[in-house]
Amino acid sequence: MNTPSNRSLISLWHQMALGSLWAVIGLTCIVDLRRRYWWEEGGAWWLVPALVGATYLITGVGFAMLRAWARRVMTFLMILSAFVFFSSGIMGGIMLDNLVLLWIGLAGCALATYTEVFIWRSLGRTARMKNPQFTVFALGLASFAFGPFT
Repeated sequence: MNTPSNRSLISLWHQMALGSLWAVIGLTCIVDLRRRYWWEEGGAWWLVPALVGATYLITGVGFAMLRAWARRVMTFLMILSAFVFFSSGIMGGIMLDNLVLLWIGLAGCALATYTEVFIWRSLGRTARMKNPQFTVFALGLASFAFGPFT
């Protein structure tokens, strides 16, 4: 079974809403390819947003459908998303004095952090104790990602 029986109905619906939100963000990334005229840029640079968008779309749908594999992939994606939003959004917004970029970075970093905390809290205490590699992986990746900023 993909979900523990001790999770409340609110927690399950909350996971479905978060998964749907991240799936819409992935779909937006894919749809944005049409607007950006990727065929004029040349090269394979269009492949990067297509892969990122497809990853978020597939993982978001799996997370909304309460799949266990999607929770593991979403953990990695949220750490990566928080790093990207922090480094490009917040730091870029401060250094370039661009308030729109700053607010987008703050919102994205907050959403990624919120999703990561939700995944961590929804595991339950017994699951966190039985699977310490999940915690070690998340903390190790976060320290690696944010190490240059501390």
